[in-house]
Amino acid sequence: MGIFIKFANFFIDSIGFVLQSLILLLPQSPFNFDYSDATPFMQLINWLIPIPAMLSFMSLYLPVVAIYYGLRVLLRQIKLSGG
Repeated sequence: MGIFIKFANFFIDSIGFVLQSLILLLPQSPFNFDYSDATPFMQLINWLIPIPAMLSFMSLYLPVVAIYYGLRVLLRQIKLSGG
């Protein structure tokens, strides 16, 4: 039984290490965009197609849609179970 517990602890520690390593790769904030090194061509494209505004809008819109579909599935499951 002790071997199983040691293996489980090793497995959990390994998963924690991998997740911690992945989190350290992420930026401090996904909303801090640095446009200081943007080329004139990129500035023109950002003027024609407002990508930063689109990203900020989508960062609000997509979670709302995901919550809507999640609640929809949950309510269907409740309805199927006879609730």
